[in-house]
Amino acid sequence: MNSQNGRTAVLGSSTIETSLFLPEGHGYSPDVTSPMQGEVVTVGGSGACNALALQATGEQNIDFITVGGVTDEGYDHGAQSISRYMERKGIRVYQQPHAGTTEKVYMIISGNPEQPKIGVKHTDLRDRFQVTNDVRSRVTHADLVVASAFSPDVIAEVADGYRQANTDGVFAWTLNESSAEAIAQSYNYDDTIISRAIQGGRVSVMLASRNESATIDTHNMRASVLAGVPVILETRGADGVAVSYRNGNSYTLEIPTKPARKVNDNGAGEACHANFFACTDECQAQRTYQGAWR
Repeated sequence: MNSQNGRTAVLGSSTIETSLFLPEGHGYSPDVTSPMQGEVVTVGGSGACNALALQATGEQNIDFITVGGVTDEGYDHGAQSISRYMERKGIRVYQQPHAGTTEKVYMIISGNPEQPKIGVKHTDLRDRFQVTNDVRSRVTHADLVVASAFSPDVIAEVADGYRQANTDGVFAWTLNESSAEAIAQSYNYDDTIISRAIQGGRVSVMLASRNESATIDTHNMRASVLAGVPVILETRGADGVAVSYRNGNSYTLEIPTKPARKVNDNGAGEACHANFFACTDECQAQRTYQGAWR
């Protein structure tokens, strides 16, 4: 899916993320104090991870649209750090200003591979993003749009406006739990912004985890709810991924993975999504001529 001339727009959250690592073999417990083996501060958030992962696969014309905290003196330190880091990678950054602090996330990575990571947010700006004329203008002319993390109604509104202005482009929606719940509920209503986006063909590609797919499939209605989405990529953790295509005949391709030692997997899903878009010449042709995407 790499394109030297095409534009890619990525919408989503961006955070300053601090990961705290426990020593190997040490799990966390409310009654046990454990020393930290290391601390890493990085740029995180699903939107930022999507943009960085796409850039790593060779995309060279990326606009990243997010929210940045603003004080009386301008963008705060976190917003400036995110912008500088991503612009050094060649990614153009637009931060919609919000009075307050840029998102901060603290992750505890257990030394016990059986324990999941723990995340704590200092602030959450995902529901503060608004669809403005400026946002629309930055998205309309992109031939690939990847949206994530923001309010489901907002992403559906962007998808609706994008499809009206650009009938040939690819709009990909990266789900989280709240958007999966909203999509599941939208099936009961004929004319909401979300039902139009999903069932009305505004969304070209759905990117979901196994848990998010299960949320949509609560009443065994996943196939009906997502019938208007041509391509669905489901990440399955250590079990790999599955890709479902609907282009005349529906079929699913399951791709297993190899066992790996437990690591900080923040951004792993976004890296999988980016490599999916970049994977084959067939994907490049589909991006140009639509094929299964539309």
